[in-house]
Amino acid sequence: GGGMRWPVPGYGNISSYYGEVRNINGVRDVHTGIDIPAPTGTPMVAANSGVVKYVRYYNSGYGYHLLIDHGGGNYTLYGHCS
Repeated sequence: GGGMRWPVPGYGNISSYYGEVRNINGVRDVHTGIDIPAPTGTPMVAANSGVVKYVRYYNSGYGYHLLIDHGGGNYTLYGHCS
């Protein structure tokens, strides 16, 4: 319950916003999340309590990523992880 926490404490910049139209390798793409830039290895936290559904690497643009189920149909996906 409650609100979501910021997942990368100490790093508040957003380098790419949700819904932003971008050109990735010559292909127009609508961004489906936000990007929070931080150095490789920076700790991150879950935005809220939940169950980790998976952690994996997939060459889909997310790289290493994980999905957390917060219940009630609420999920967070954390991509570009190291």
